[in-house]
Amino acid sequence: MSSLLVWSFIEFKSAKNNYALADEIAVNFFERATLRDQYFLYREDRTRIQWDKNKEVSDQLLSQANIRFKIAENRQTLARLQKYIDDTAAIFHRIVDNTERLNTVVADRRHVYEELDRRLYSQLLLKAALVRDTATALRDASSRRVELTYQRLIIVTGLFALTIALITILTSISLGRLIRRRLIPLHDGAKIIAQGNLDHRIKAGGADEFVELAQSINAMTDKLQAFTRKLEAEIGERKHAEAALQKSNELLQTVIENVPARIFWKDWTLHYIGCNTHFAQDAGYSRPDMIIGKTDFDMGWKAQAELYRSDDKATMDSGTSKLDYEEPQTTPDGNMIWLRTSKVPLRDENNLVIGVLGIYQDITKQRTVEEQIRHLAHFDPLTDLPNRTLFSDRLQQALATARRDKSHLALMFVDLDKFKQVNDRLGHYIGDLLLKEVAKRMQGCVRESDTVARIGGDEFVVLLPSIETAQDAAVVAEKIREAIDRDFVLSGEELLMSVSIGVAVYPEHGKDEHQLAKNADIAMYHAKKGGRNNVMIFQTEMAVKQD
Repeated sequence: MSSLLVWSFIEFKSAKNNYALADEIAVNFFERATLRDQYFLYREDRTRIQWDKNKEVSDQLLSQANIRFKIAENRQTLARLQKYIDDTAAIFHRIVDNTERLNTVVADRRHVYEELDRRLYSQLLLKAALVRDTATALRDASSRRVELTYQRLIIVTGLFALTIALITILTSISLGRLIRRRLIPLHDGAKIIAQGNLDHRIKAGGADEFVELAQSINAMTDKLQAFTRKLEAEIGERKHAEAALQKSNELLQTVIENVPARIFWKDWTLHYIGCNTHFAQDAGYSRPDMIIGKTDFDMGWKAQAELYRSDDKATMDSGTSKLDYEEPQTTPDGNMIWLRTSKVPLRDENNLVIGVLGIYQDITKQRTVEEQIRHLAHFDPLTDLPNRTLFSDRLQQALATARRDKSHLALMFVDLDKFKQVNDRLGHYIGDLLLKEVAKRMQGCVRESDTVARIGGDEFVVLLPSIETAQDAAVVAEKIREAIDRDFVLSGEELLMSVSIGVAVYPEHGKDEHQLAKNADIAMYHAKKGGRNNVMIFQTEMAVKQD
């Protein structure tokens, strides 16, 4: 049983290490996605070098994962992830090569390479989405593995404790019977001596009373010596059994103290009767014995005392376990943390519930990391606007609503005019400040139900999910154009900027996301071609001219 316990603990530690590695792979992807967008925006060789170094780190992480992950399904996921990452690397370097040609090509051929650049970037985003989804799947599978091995460790620990308790009871009963059986000859001998019936043991000859007395004393001495030897042997056996029991108890206590969880147990009145050191320290005490006799109202988490006691009482009243649920806790220093908790009823030898045993882990950091990863997956890290993925999801929902209600919506493509010149002249710091301010002004021009998103570089999109006519969209677009047309003062630099805006309306200009985006992009191209700082609503002849 102890070998099974050690194996379960090792499996749990391995699962946690694999989860940490999968989490590091996911974070590495989002860092590389940020470098990808920076390169597409600024086209700096320094950013490309950072991207390549990040790719090398990714390959090293995947190499470690291939060694450490043993489950076939996870290894297949790793193989797919490696392929998708290699595909993104190939497309990224094609973009780098195309950028070098774009810088040297003659003006009348430039549009060919610009179009290729846009297509390659779209392909790169599609492959990056596959990398993101696969990395997230690997991380989720690793998380489930941690939960599975943790539950198994808890079960094995409980079984181990029950086994030790059973061994203790059986050993005590066996020793009692052994000692009682060994004491019977002593009791009989003492009874015979007390009755004076010692003739059958006396071997000495002679008839005088002194000889008979000496023979009786010698016989009694021999018997007492023999019994003493037996008793010493029995005491040795008992000490050996007690030492083994003490060793088992010490092993159980070591496991309880070193399991990566907080463990406590309460009696029927919900007073604490024991815990491990981790739990005592969480409660603000240095030793486990300091919490004995206290209730949750005496702890730092007084605000949750009623909640905890209600769960404890429900567990005892129902006689069933409540496993793997999340709950808040206020720490002694006033901070709020999150716990993953399991509670089971404690029973006596008659199977009657006499208390409750609880085990929990602090998952605050894990929840924070998960929330950060979810945010990075759906929002632009510079402007905190929705990214392409989240915007596409909202557009699909808006299209479904518009089809059902037979209503109209508008999609705008917004491009900053001559933004690259600002970066080249004033540097990326000013460029980033400008993008943030542009995002802020655009959000100030739309309703709360509308969506402004940044889809890469100096390109923004706007979704108006409910309009009456195309003219409504034109009014909002003109409002955005005028907001950007005002002076920008950034770190002492005064800038004059403008935007070119293309508008497409559902269902007149497209009935799905692809067609609407294509036509809004065409309209934006005509707005730029018409002199920039302009708003264009898509017209059918624009598509003909574009072709």
